[in-house]
Amino acid sequence: MSKIQFTATNKAMVADFVTFHGYRVRIAQNAIDKAKEITDENKRFMAIKKPTKAQIKEHDEKLDKLSVKWANANKKVNTAKNALVKSLVPDGLHGFYDSAKFGSDKDKKAYIDALKNFLTDDMGLQCGVKQVEWYAKNLDSYIGVKLASNKAVLGGHEVVTMTKTQFNTLFVACNYEILVSKGVIKA
Repeated sequence: MSKIQFTATNKAMVADFVTFHGYRVRIAQNAIDKAKEITDENKRFMAIKKPTKAQIKEHDEKLDKLSVKWANANKKVNTAKNALVKSLVPDGLHGFYDSAKFGSDKDKKAYIDALKNFLTDDMGLQCGVKQVEWYAKNLDSYIGVKLASNKAVLGGHEVVTMTKTQFNTLFVACNYEILVSKGVIKA
């Protein structure tokens, strides 16, 4: 079985995967920055020995403003990230994936065909069915790891199926990681 040659990967698509990763990093950085600002404000407030009602009100208002500020910052990044994800994931791939996980051999073939179209038509890779099957297993492993590290799973809730949005985001994130592991993207 010959390997997939990732050197032929569509450069525009690679750039989109890198942009997607940048959005994920920005969202994580926003969470860190928000926590720091709120912690700093809480420390400032706690330093006041006996706060007046006006000081308490001012503190509450400042926390509300910080929450709005960071919600707006994340909204802009999430909107751009979601639009990019939508453009990267072929229509219907989530349905094929879900059917393949719990369906018949015919459903699995439909998923492999959809994934092959993505790899060859969208990503510009040359690969046959065996390589696509390998890619599907590799992708499924990446998605499984992401789901296993999800807070809902660790919190005792079992994830049985994913929404289309969850799948699409994981699909792009996992493809980014595969491209990094294959040296197409330098992380």
